[in-house]
Amino acid sequence: MQGNGHRRYGLYDGTNDTTHDGSAYLNLGIQWQIDQNTMVRLDGYNLLELFDQEWSKRNFIAFNAGSYQIEAASLGLRFDYTLY
Repeated sequence: MQGNGHRRYGLYDGTNDTTHDGSAYLNLGIQWQIDQNTMVRLDGYNLLELFDQEWSKRNFIAFNAGSYQIEAASLGLRFDYTLY
């Protein structure tokens, strides 16, 4: 995609080789046990995308062979409260 300098989709056109480069993913989480009944958890997914978009790409093999999609970084928040 043109416009903001960032690519979300890539397609092998014979000149680029980023399709065949490796991919890496970093997921991290932290959990707080506030008391016996309450827990809060924060998770980060695909965090390497924040540093270099080409690391966190998903390559397509079958129908769209040679293309890839950048996986966006995201956060998840979980709150658990149990009644005993």
